[in-house]
Amino acid sequence: MKNNPTAFVFWLQGFFEISGSTTLNQEQVEVIKDHLKLVFDKVTPSHEYPIVDVPTVISC
Repeated sequence: MKNNPTAFVFWLQGFFEISGSTTLNQEQVEVIKDHLKLVFDKVTPSHEYPIVDVPTVISC
């Protein structure tokens, strides 16, 4: 299975559901927060060329 941010979120959810873990140490919290930022702080890449709106011609 390829690792990606969404897979991490599903893994984390499953970890809490089946592990019965009720506490995390500070290092674990920081690692989880860093990985969650990958999911929620997505950045749209800038385009090298401007996007031009070209009219569509439909003929019948």
